[in-house]
Parts: sequence; C-alpha cells; structure tokens
Amino acid sequence: MRLRRQSKIFTKESKSMPLAQIDTPVDVEDAIDTLAETTTAALKAQASDVKQLRETLERLEAKMGRPGAAIASNDNHRFTTQHANDNDAKAALVEEKKALADYVRHNTEIKTMSAGSSPDGGYTATPQLSDQIARRLYDQSPMRQLARVVEVGNFDSFEEPMQIGDAAATWVSESQSRPATTTPTLGLLNVPVNELYATQPVTQRLLDDSRFDMAGFIVERASDRFARTEGLAFVRGSGVAQPKGFMSYATDSADDFTRDFSKIQFVVSGSAGAVTLDGIKSLFWKMRAPHRANASWLMSSGTASQLDGLKDSEGRYLWRDSVTAGVPPTLLGRPVYFDENMDSVSAGTFPIAFANWRRAYVTADKPGVRWLRDPFSSKPNVIFYGYRRVGGGVADTDAIKLLKIST
Repeated sequence: MRLRRQSKIFTKESKSMPLAQIDTPVDVEDAIDTLAETTTAALKAQASDVKQLRETLERLEAKMGRPGAAIASNDNHRFTTQHANDNDAKAALVEEKKALADYVRHNTEIKTMSAGSSPDGGYTATPQLSDQIARRLYDQSPMRQLARVVEVGNFDSFEEPMQIGDAAATWVSESQSRPATTTPTLGLLNVPVNELYATQPVTQRLLDDSRFDMAGFIVERASDRFARTEGLAFVRGSGVAQPKGFMSYATDSADDFTRDFSKIQFVVSGSAGAVTLDGIKSLFWKMRAPHRANASWLMSSGTASQLDGLKDSEGRYLWRDSVTAGVPPTLLGRPVYFDENMDSVSAGTFPIAFANWRRAYVTADKPGVRWLRDPFSSKPNVIFYGYRRVGGGVADTDAIKLLKIST
C-alpha cells in the first residue's frame, strides 16, 4: 500500500515536470527493490520478536507444569513467520498477546496456604485431642456380687468346717431305753488364696511426656482385667493355682442327701439341643425350699434370648423384664443374672445354673490390688507390677443346681 501511494505521488508530480527531469524506468525499479528489501527486513524483525515471545511462553509453561493452552489452537494461537504482508504480522502479534493474557488470567496456578499442606500452613491446623482415653467395655461376671466374700488376713487359705452327715433322732415311749443316736459328720472346706498378677512395662519418656495420666490408666485397666479374670475362674476355674469354678465340679442326677456331697446335682432339659419349659420348671422345683427362697438364675445372654420366648400352657411368658433400672429380670419369679462365661446351649452342656449363691459359693481374698512401681530393673522402662490374692470354691452343693441339655 505504501508503494502504491508513493507511485501515485510520483505520477501526479511527473505531470508538471519537464520531460527531461522525469526518472527513467530503471530508477523506478531500483526504488521498488529498495522498498521491498526494507519491508522484508521489517517483517523478519517482527517474526524474530514473535519467536522470542513464543519461547518465553513455553518456558513459563514448563515451570508451571501445565499444558500449553496458549498454543493449543491452530486457529487462534498458532504462530507463523511466513506472513504475506506487514498487516498480517501485526495481527499475529496482537493475537499472541491476547492468548498470553488469557492464559495468565485463567490457567496460572496460584500458590495458596492450605491445611492440606504442612509447609503451606498445615502445621497450624491441629486436631482437638480429647481430655480422656475412651475405655473399652467388657463383660463382667456377677459372681463376686452373688457369692459370699470372706476377707483373709495374714493367711494363705480359708478353711471352714462343714456338715456332711445329719444327726439322728427317734421317738420312744416312756419306759423305752434310749440308745445313742447317730451324730452329724463334718467335712472341711479349704479354699486356697491364689495369686493373680500383671507386669506392665512403660517407658519413662511416655510417662513424662504424655498429656494423659498413663500410670493411672495402666493401673485402672489392669485392675479391670483382674476382675474379669477372677470372674471367669469363679465359673470355670480348674482349682490348680486358681479358684475352682462351680462348673468344674463333678455332677450327678441324684437328689440331695443321697448323692456324694462333693457332686452338684443336674436336671435334664428334655431336649437334645434346646432349653424347654419343662426343663426349666423341673430345675426350679428340684431346688429345696430353704434354698429356693433366696435362689437366682445365672446364664449367658445367648441362653436368655431363647428363654425370653417361652410361654406356659395359658400363653403367659415365663420371662419378666424389669421396669425399674438396676433391677434384674425374673424367671418364675426369681432374678436372672448374666454371665457370658456360662456354656452356650448345645448337646451335653450346662447353660443354666440355679443357686442360692450366698450358700453355694465362697470367695476368699485379700482386699484390693497391690501395685509396685519399679523404675530400676529395666531401664528405660518403668515396670508396674500388680498382684491380687483370691480363691474360690463351692461351699454347699445342695444350694446349686445345673440344667443339662439332654433327654
């Protein structure tokens, strides 16, 4: 266009000039060549600027780790150095600047502070720590609550004389002789006081640095374990270096006064694999009246779930749930206690006990758990050594009856 304007000016001026002053065609061609060289040089300079801008943009993308959005489109973001004229080069430069501004405006990753990144402020976003350690709840045996508890002083066992045989008495007339009658026989109940212990090593650093009372936590948890362990022994203990549980005694179906006093009487359920209404009633009435008045049931929760649906011949439930907090449910009018150490219902097992527990079972112990704290024997650990002395055994086999799953 510049060439055309210059050509028009030359033509206008040439009309008023003398013929001798007009340039020859050779001069005009030289001017045109000069103008073309100047234009080409300008275009190359602009193309070099565009190339530098493109390289700058590519380096920016590489640093940000993002794809080259600014040069992804062939229609709007593609550079070319072969423009037909000066206006095309300028248009390409404008488009490139527009694309760069759009990329910076929409695609630049701005580094912000966030809780998810520790160096970017995450160190300051800390959780709220509870002021207590949540304790796990475990099943506790009610045997200590039900049985007779005897405190033992400076002795290693508890002994108690117990009547085995009955005294005799007979009617006589006024003049009849009176020979000697049978005297009662005695036995001796012996309950050794066994030892239950726990050794809990804890590092001194944990004791020093923990925000919780770890020493108190360890003592409390171990004491809870002591209670659960002795409860299991009162039910199933072997009697060797531990209490003898009532489930470990020999059993017999014979009635009181006819069977061996060291054996516990059982009553069959009437079914090879289930608890029956007739079996429960037989067990209830097999207990003699002096003991039945103070007797209570002992069973697991699983066994209780089967009894809960039993009805008598008139459709009345045998099981009665308590409506008062802290009062146990009743079965045939007697309270029911739960001990998960009892047998489950299956052939040949003894899932239910009915007993006057104060008379039937005795526990002998030295009260409390004794703790020794030893920071010297195992450095850097502090040893918490706790122990408890306790024993247990059946005192009166007449006062306890078992239900056996059998026909």
